[in-house]
Amino acid sequence: MSVITSAPAASASTAARPVRATEYETIFVLRPDVDPDAAEKLQNRLNEIIDREKGKLLKVESWGRRKLAYPVAKQRRGVYIYMKYLGGGGLVAELERNLRIADFVLKFITVKLRDRVDVSTVQIDPEEIKLARLELATDEDDNKESRERSLGFVDPPSDARHRVEEEPAPDAEEAPGA
Repeated sequence: MSVITSAPAASASTAARPVRATEYETIFVLRPDVDPDAAEKLQNRLNEIIDREKGKLLKVESWGRRKLAYPVAKQRRGVYIYMKYLGGGGLVAELERNLRIADFVLKFITVKLRDRVDVSTVQIDPEEIKLARLELATDEDDNKESRERSLGFVDPPSDARHRVEEEPAPDAEEAPGA
């Protein structure tokens, strides 16, 4: 009786085939008052998830503190972080689950860029996968009068409206023609 094993042949064919993955990018927005240590801790956690799920981190950029298109969780500004990585669908699900859990993450979005990327051909620059330390926001940015407010498109702050209302109205006796 002869026994045929196909396991060695299968492993030889998989070694010849290149390892392929899907390329994704995730952009997430942090609260503007986020502690730089907390942002670094989140980035380290996301890096650990990518390693654990056998993905590859390609790029991390901090786009800085920017104005949001509309208020999110009563915030008008946010710190934008961009990540580009290779991996599978399980990796994306785990990253998004962790972003959803973090209290200081306002929003996030993941986009699939390319299918079947050959992992062995991807070049990774070590400087591009390090997140620069976030700078704390200054109060000057928040106190500057916005362009919309200066042009009169946005209502003035509530304390300015009260000052206008406190001015005495002209008396009927002083009106001309009386």
